[in-house]
Amino acid sequence: MAKTSTQKLGAPNATPSAWPLLVVLLAAVFTMGRVVNNDFLWWDDNVNIHHNPDMNPPTFQSVIKYWWTPSQALYIPITYSIWGVLAWMARLRVADDMGIQLNPMVFHAASALVHAATAGLVFALLCRLRIKRTAAMLGAVLFAVHPVQVETVAWAAGLKDLLCGFFSVLSLLLFVRYRETGERSKAGWLLVGAIAAFVLGMLSKPTAMVTPALAGVIDLWLLRTPVKKTALTLWPWFVLSIGCMVLTRIVQQAQVLGIPWHERPLVAGFSVAFYLYKLIWPTHLGFDYGWLPQRVLELRWIWVISAIPGLLGVTLWVLRWRMPYLWVGFALFVIGMLPVAGFVPFLFQFYSTVADHYLYLPMVGVAMSAAWLVSRVSSPALVGVCAVVLGVLSVRSIAQAGYWYDDVALCNHTIDISPRSAASHNNLGVLMDRRGNLLEAAKHLKMSIDLRPQSNLSRQNYVWVLARLNRIDEAIAQIEEIIRINPTLPPPLRTNMVDEHYFLAMALMNLHRYAEAIPHFEATLRLKPDHPTAAAELEIARRKLAESSATRPASTAPATQP
Repeated sequence: MAKTSTQKLGAPNATPSAWPLLVVLLAAVFTMGRVVNNDFLWWDDNVNIHHNPDMNPPTFQSVIKYWWTPSQALYIPITYSIWGVLAWMARLRVADDMGIQLNPMVFHAASALVHAATAGLVFALLCRLRIKRTAAMLGAVLFAVHPVQVETVAWAAGLKDLLCGFFSVLSLLLFVRYRETGERSKAGWLLVGAIAAFVLGMLSKPTAMVTPALAGVIDLWLLRTPVKKTALTLWPWFVLSIGCMVLTRIVQQAQVLGIPWHERPLVAGFSVAFYLYKLIWPTHLGFDYGWLPQRVLELRWIWVISAIPGLLGVTLWVLRWRMPYLWVGFALFVIGMLPVAGFVPFLFQFYSTVADHYLYLPMVGVAMSAAWLVSRVSSPALVGVCAVVLGVLSVRSIAQAGYWYDDVALCNHTIDISPRSAASHNNLGVLMDRRGNLLEAAKHLKMSIDLRPQSNLSRQNYVWVLARLNRIDEAIAQIEEIIRINPTLPPPLRTNMVDEHYFLAMALMNLHRYAEAIPHFEATLRLKPDHPTAAAELEIARRKLAESSATRPASTAPATQP
């Protein structure tokens, strides 16, 4: 930049010593190690891993297809490839009573190791950015042990966020090394490595598309590279990022809830303010906060809440020459969450516009800010205070990891802190159904529908429970509502409706409502012409309708007085 900072930068820590790195790694493993004993969940783990036919068992053909076929509205072939390797390692001889034939310990251990490795990279990055080793260590430990990180590490499906964070931080570290190396011979290879890591991050999860912006902020404000040179270096990165953005838009088609453009800054401001609050006071953490965009916009103080991040950003911008690391840390924090802040629609907004795992990469900015603040005060007492705070956060994270032990613990905890969590009631309903407790399952699924009437998933689960409870009329009403709602949902959340039309047709047949059943059999065959039984059942329905019409007595006109 043209203007010289009044902040004196320290010498780069070119070779970070081993003991601070060891402290960071041990802190990460000690804090998150508890997750290794956790079970799988029925919250994305089922469709991605333990009940995914491609992983049970994995084959080269079943895994390689993810390189040309998106799944679950995401194109993440690196993550699926690693899941395939882990599934091969975790294969059990006999399935458990839930039909799971994979050892969850393998997946959770992999998540904990990736998290520890990412924390180590954060430490190395902070050292390269001229932050004192002890302060960099404390910042990296904060990244490793903060309770908002638990969701990403404890959730087997969260590996995509972990890999995205790992490759993004690795890309930033290699980019900084490239700038340090200058024009020497190996500089080009460092840049190639940085770009490769960036691409691997986007193939792990598309939110890595923000990496060029993160690198640009660091390059301009901490490495003091001229704007033109930064632009010349990073323009290929931004081209790749735009390509990822377009692909993600095509795959997700996430026109969720129709929030107008002029209201989206309010939603985004709320999201950043919410995350800032959770960073300062990390309690009542759950996987579904129920903060739908409409609910956010209904808040009485939404304008004040949404203005808080803007005011903080303006203040740090004014002080950017005195406190460059605070400004850059805040910029990394905000930029890291831009894809899921609320400016553009994304699929999870159907449940909540905020979630802890969206903070994984932005926590790099928090670690930088904290490390710089510590480095400004040369006091052993401050280091001791920081150690106590980090110890408290670590204990809090260990307790939080216990809530992720299984679905019952997680969903009950989430309902306690967020009674509006429709997803928690749905998941509990599914779990109770699988355990044979149909009445309890029906109660939770009905609650989920009441909280989130637009959710066809809860209605589908409710239908199968009602059918086994022989509450056919209620099941029919739910299927009719599913058919009505389905076209209004974002494309990734729609169902193909084959099972729904067929189930409804058979239910109507059993009630001798043949005329009503016939259109649903026909719809089933339109959607799936090779359906194994729909054609035969359609002929039966037509025959029954004809027979009932033939045997129905002709109506007699009433006699009239002459």
